[in-house]
Amino acid sequence: DLETDGEFLYAKGTTLGGDDGIALAYAMAILASDDIPHPPLELLATVNEETGMDGAIAFDPSLIKGRILLNIDSEEEGTLLTGCAGGATIRVKLPVEREERAGDACEGTCEEKTDGACVTGSSACARANLSVRLYGLAGGHSGTEIDKGHKNAILELATLLRVGTTQAAFGLVSISGGEKDNAIPCDAEAIISCDAGEVDKVIEALQDVYDLFAGELAEAEAGVKFMIAKVGEEPAPMTEQSTEQVLELLCRLPFGVAKMSEDLEGIVETSNNVGICKTEGDEVVIALSVRSMKEEEKEKLCAQIGEIAKEFGAEVSRNSEYPGWSYRPHSPLREKMVEVYTAMYGEPPMLQAIHAGLECGLLIQKLPDLDCVSFGPNIFDIHTTKERLDLASTKRVWEYILELLKEM
Repeated sequence: DLETDGEFLYAKGTTLGGDDGIALAYAMAILASDDIPHPPLELLATVNEETGMDGAIAFDPSLIKGRILLNIDSEEEGTLLTGCAGGATIRVKLPVEREERAGDACEGTCEEKTDGACVTGSSACARANLSVRLYGLAGGHSGTEIDKGHKNAILELATLLRVGTTQAAFGLVSISGGEKDNAIPCDAEAIISCDAGEVDKVIEALQDVYDLFAGELAEAEAGVKFMIAKVGEEPAPMTEQSTEQVLELLCRLPFGVAKMSEDLEGIVETSNNVGICKTEGDEVVIALSVRSMKEEEKEKLCAQIGEIAKEFGAEVSRNSEYPGWSYRPHSPLREKMVEVYTAMYGEPPMLQAIHAGLECGLLIQKLPDLDCVSFGPNIFDIHTTKERLDLASTKRVWEYILELLKEM
């Protein structure tokens, strides 16, 4: 459901998809027109760009003739991107063991037994389940905003629970958070189980732990919220060992900037994002997005994550790999785009490389002589429910595209 306040276009309750919906809108408007001057044009639209670049990976280069690519996949007007990081998605699957339900195989003796069998609902064996949720964090794109100090809701919640296990007894039933491996999670939830008579103690302990971290957390995340609530029946909790393993693994995984570029000032070279965590039956599945402008650094970080995961007996796999896009010393397209922009606005555009992944690296791998530049209008808070497209910027970039096509 699209909405506008006159300055921005956004969507109610979900991401706008302006990255890359605006690129398709520009392209189709040009193709539909009969009076826009332009050289011969081809439109290349790929699927699943945000979740692994599957379309670009599967793309058959014999389908196109052009060797000049206007890649409309950037979110900052006045900046021309001329290089990007490569990346890989890592999936970690950790098997867990669960406790038997109270009374299922009880060999003890207590007053709550009748003829040696556990009485259903026995106060001595009854358990309660709690939802522990950390939400309201800023989140953001794990490429463009990984160096902004945004906290990761999954990892912060895991840390809170790990400390909490030293203050009160509970078992983890499930832990989940994040929607995309390339987005910093802004919401995470764990379901925990404890003795029914210990509920107040567990709630108090977890609240105390949160209060201990709240000041530092709020400095980075002004909108952070914490909530504990009772929930209904859930699967049996994980054993004490599995609970410890899950939380310890999450706390050990690297997150954020691993290394800044030595060649490009202020640009992140290598990073990792723990983007998704979900509990599927007797497995906890974690998806991570590794990025680097240097292939050897990417491999080094992937190996580090793999070693950590295997310490816990987890299965590790890699997919959705894509190469980086190296700066091209001689680019007629870049020179023309700088020339046209400068003539229109009286100053040259910024030339930058970006830590986020772009399909240019994959396409150049298949078409080595491809000359490409990535650009686009201002889009803020992409991949979040706060995403919004700057309408005035969209108009200016449209006019820039038309002038560029005319000059070409």
